[in-house]
Amino acid sequence: MKKSLFSTLLVFVCVFMVFSHNLSWANIFNIQAEVKEVKGFPGVPLYPGAESIAGTEMGDTEWTLEKLKEEGYIWYEFSKNLCQEYNEDPQGVDGRIIDFYKKKLGGTGWTYIGEGVRTQHWAKENKAIGVSFPADCSIKYEHMSVEEAKGNCGELDEDGLLNAYVACAQKAQEFCKENGISSPEDYMNRMADEQSYESFKKKMEACLNAGLKPFGVTLSRFREIKEKSNYDEIMGRLYSEQQEKITSLQLGFMILGDILE
Repeated sequence: MKKSLFSTLLVFVCVFMVFSHNLSWANIFNIQAEVKEVKGFPGVPLYPGAESIAGTEMGDTEWTLEKLKEEGYIWYEFSKNLCQEYNEDPQGVDGRIIDFYKKKLGGTGWTYIGEGVRTQHWAKENKAIGVSFPADCSIKYEHMSVEEAKGNCGELDEDGLLNAYVACAQKAQEFCKENGISSPEDYMNRMADEQSYESFKKKMEACLNAGLKPFGVTLSRFREIKEKSNYDEIMGRLYSEQQEKITSLQLGFMILGDILE
């Protein structure tokens, strides 16, 4: 009897050890573990190992939470273990995180749009989010419109880039004249006033984003495409094919070049 009881207990312990190696108590008893969500992003799960809001370790998350409220994005920091993995294989960790979200978000109705401006994008109904890695051992979640998400992943061929560049220069010049800037000297004077220039630049970028809508790209994506293109060759075409346009939009091209740097 004792031998039989001992054998039964031994079998139970062995089975338990095998199961517990691969399964948590929640899984063994089919208990649904609580899933942590990104703050301000309902239904978007936190990546395991990246669950601390930026600033938590320093005891100051105020700046991070202000950005969430005012600009719709939030940063999280990696744990020490995940950071160590990242330092050994940054591309591997980034890839695993993106695969995690493709699987998790894809299973809850989000559609993967693509990559652009160093950000991965998903859309669901009339909203979109971006997931990116703005600094080592950190992850950023950002709210945006579906239109912006698609524009961040848009493409331009050489002709499209050239035409978009001319359209943006025209927008920039029109915007400057509306704001009392009619010469390079006026623009330099505006730049000298740092506070005034920051406000001016922000409005200018909004104007350029509006001008790029017909081309299906955002200003950030346009800048990225320009950096990857054979820019000198394209500008050579522009100067040879549209000399009059270049002359008439000289101020616009100058300011656009500054904005795109």
